[in-house]
Amino acid sequence: KTTVKSEARHSLPNRQLLVGYWGQNSIAQRVSQSNWEKDLRFFCKNHKFDIYLVAFVHRLFKNNRNRDGLPGMNFVHHCNYAPNQGVAPDVFECATISGGIRDCQELGKKILISLGGHSCDGSLGSNENAKKLAYYVWNMFLGGKEMQDKRPFLWTVMDGVDLDIEKGSHKYYPDFVREMRRLMNTDPSKQYFITAAPQCLLPDKWMGPQIQGSALKEYGHEFDFLFLQFYNNYYYPASQYFLSRIRHEPEVGGMMLWDCSWVQNNIINGKDYGAHAFEQNSTTSHYKVPEYTCSISHDTATYNTEG
Repeated sequence: KTTVKSEARHSLPNRQLLVGYWGQNSIAQRVSQSNWEKDLRFFCKNHKFDIYLVAFVHRLFKNNRNRDGLPGMNFVHHCNYAPNQGVAPDVFECATISGGIRDCQELGKKILISLGGHSCDGSLGSNENAKKLAYYVWNMFLGGKEMQDKRPFLWTVMDGVDLDIEKGSHKYYPDFVREMRRLMNTDPSKQYFITAAPQCLLPDKWMGPQIQGSALKEYGHEFDFLFLQFYNNYYYPASQYFLSRIRHEPEVGGMMLWDCSWVQNNIINGKDYGAHAFEQNSTTSHYKVPEYTCSISHDTATYNTEG
């Protein structure tokens, strides 16, 4: 069986975890602007999520509009100020998000930067590019100090990196993961996480692990958590019995929700979907199966990993 790495579990609550993607406001076309996704600080103060995945760094090497080659990002209405618009239109400076991350961390939350998303071509192209991307992530978002003037969240140091690769090629991601972990290990003052969100279909074409040369095949032991995407996958359609069937499996470490904008707008019996998920995650009894489903949010299992 697989279990969480001991050092990862020590820094997080000793229960099934609740994880949420934040930053894309995917509900925007369905609600008025007043109901768009609120800022990160709001969620950390009012919700029970343990880990937030800030989405997305979505331009890696393919379709990159930045003339200096830096990875591009998109945080929709939360931040779109590019201080060097002519050279790097997709490298932002986001003081509000930066402050939110620090406030969340003070509350014990882990905040990771997520690479990928549905629109991202995740092809790295070479071993050199894989190492370069790790260098950028380390110095722009994590503990690196060599790109201080390029950090979107200023001096805030995030807690790790998430891979949500849904297009492109699986090649060279082992090189990225290996280099990413090497850089993380140069900073013993802080614990850093590497996570991924593979599709539930096997094999996942981008992460593996059944594909030779994929990140999970070659370096699965370096991942702290896997957030398996059951949503948007026809092999496992939505079911009101889904959680009760898998929650007691030893590999299941909690639940990931896509995304926070849906969570805040999905109110059932006076509580938002995140509150219901936290209650069900925390209880030791079996899930109560509702007589009807009224959910517009999306959920997936969070798996703990060990090589």
